[in-house]
Amino acid sequence: VLCPPHLVERWAREVREEGAHAVILRERQDLEALPHAPRPLFAVLSRERAKLGPGWEPAVAYRSALKREEGRKVRVEVPVCPRCGRPVGPLPKTRRTACPKCREPLWQVRPPRREAMAHAMRRLLPKGFFRALILDEAHEYKGADSAQGLTAAGLISWTGKVLLLTGTLFGGYASSIYHLLARAVPGFREEFPTEASFVARYGLFKRVR
Repeated sequence: VLCPPHLVERWAREVREEGAHAVILRERQDLEALPHAPRPLFAVLSRERAKLGPGWEPAVAYRSALKREEGRKVRVEVPVCPRCGRPVGPLPKTRRTACPKCREPLWQVRPPRREAMAHAMRRLLPKGFFRALILDEAHEYKGADSAQGLTAAGLISWTGKVLLLTGTLFGGYASSIYHLLARAVPGFREEFPTEASFVARYGLFKRVR
C-alpha cells in the first residue's frame, strides 16, 4: 500500500482489524523481515519515504573578483561555469540551466542521505513478491515528471497489478488523468501514445491568442 504519510498508521490498523498482518516500511530492516512475516501480508509505505532519493545542487565554481560597493572595491566570490569559467550571474534557478557559452550543465545530483524505500524494495525483494500494489489517493501520482508519480510508476511496473483508490480521480481536464492511466492500465499507451492523442478524443484543446 502506497499512501500519504498521515494515513500510514490508519492503513496498518484497519488491515489488522480485518485479521491480516500489516508491516509499516520505514527502514531496510523492515524489508529484510518481510519474507518471514505471517500471511496474508500488507506492507504499508508512505509516499514520502518511498520517493526519497538524490537531490540537486548547483554545479558552479567560484572565482574571486573585485566589486565596487559604496565607492570602494571589495573582493567577492562570483559563480562561474566549471568548464569555461564564464560568470553565470545569480545562481541558476532550474535544473536544466546550462552555461550560455559552452552548454555545460550548471546543476548536479547530490547523493541522498539514505536510500529511497521504493528503490530498496526492488533491490532486496524478488519481482512478484507482492501480488498487487494499492495506490491510495491515486490522483496524487498523476504528475508526468513528479518524483512521486515516477515512484508509483516504478512500483506498478515491478508489481504488475495495481488498484487505484481515490475520491477525486481528476480535476476536469483530460490531460490531468493521462499519465496516471498510462501507468496503471495495460495497453493504454498503445492506443494513446501521447497526451495530445488522449485529449483529442476525450477532452478539448484551448487556444489562447
